[in-house]
Amino acid sequence: GGADLYLRSNQLPFMGREGLELEVPELNLSLSFGADLYLLPFSYEAQSPPRFKLNQIPDPFVSRRLVREVSSETDFAPALYAEAVWKPQERLKLVGGVRGDWDTVMQKGWVDPRAAAFFALTPKTSLKAAVGLFHQPPDYRLGMLSKTFGNPNLLPEGASHYAVGVEHDFTDAIS
Repeated sequence: GGADLYLRSNQLPFMGREGLELEVPELNLSLSFGADLYLLPFSYEAQSPPRFKLNQIPDPFVSRRLVREVSSETDFAPALYAEAVWKPQERLKLVGGVRGDWDTVMQKGWVDPRAAAFFALTPKTSLKAAVGLFHQPPDYRLGMLSKTFGNPNLLPEGASHYAVGVEHDFTDAIS
């Protein structure tokens, strides 16, 4: 380590969300549509030993060559989403949604579907279950997509979420 090894990053994020909700009372249905806009001007300056080659461990005492990179970019990441909440009967609520994202730094997009169900066993106790896909870009602000320090071929980080649970309202403030 030392003062000759560093990563400095500056970021100035701007975020906005706009949505529209429609109610269809005769079908017990509500629909939501919207857009998220994310604008991130960022820069970083980094200096460290070069990336080592696959299946090779660098010798820290022999090689002290350092590489440096300075980068400045602006990421624009728009997203669109839609969600439907349907109550086919008083005790059952079904929620379905989809979100589509695009990332200009990666030049890649992805679509994440999601669904959830809620069933009221009693007025205070409900069963619930959900499933969904969630993605985000690697942290390019820290050089993860850098040709010098990272891997420009990385894909979006993703996860599949599954949840099952019981919810009980003990009081208005505690559940």
